[in-house]
Amino acid sequence: MSNLITDILNPATADIIARPADMTEPTTTTNTALKAGELGTDLDASLRFAERHADSLRYCDGIGWLRWDSRRWTHDGAETEVLELTKQSARAWTEKAAQAPDEQRNARIRSAMTLEGAHHLRAAVSLAASSPCFAVKSTELDSDPFVLNVLNGTLDLRSGVLRPHNRRRSHHKVGGGELRARSSRRHPRPLSRHYRSSIARHGGISCSVLRCRSHG
Repeated sequence: MSNLITDILNPATADIIARPADMTEPTTTTNTALKAGELGTDLDASLRFAERHADSLRYCDGIGWLRWDSRRWTHDGAETEVLELTKQSARAWTEKAAQAPDEQRNARIRSAMTLEGAHHLRAAVSLAASSPCFAVKSTELDSDPFVLNVLNGTLDLRSGVLRPHNRRRSHHKVGGGELRARSSRRHPRPLSRHYRSSIARHGGISCSVLRCRSHG
């Protein structure tokens, strides 16, 4: 009994206490992400598409495809752009097949041209939507209520710092005005509570007349 208690208190053996004696150690995989190969399948086509456009597209359940328009992740025109990019990816694959060695060229071209069909293009888009590199949750979009996205940058309402747009900040909305910024190397003075609450309520309406310090 004392040995059992010692084992339970020992973190090094804690993971095997509840495991049956005949249960083997599970195989662990450090990286389960699928990689695009050289196959003429819908899955492989979707993986090649993901590798090409991981930085410029996102997919959000409940919204659909989003594209980066230099200011925000927008749904406007995203579905059309995704289909067009899928067609370009399929054609690039056909052109690559045409460069295969003579004994493989005809077979590879036939396989690649199959992926240019409408059914296969839609299948590649559907499979790509579940790719981790595109995934974004709706709760991640515009998640910081004190960061205001406007036409010429993003404003931190707590510090008054205006920064360039950044796709990593997951902004989905954008105000209709621009901030008239003045440069300063001093630490920016935070905006007053009145300004913060006003901008948070009115968004782009207030930002069109606000002066703030810029931050590169």
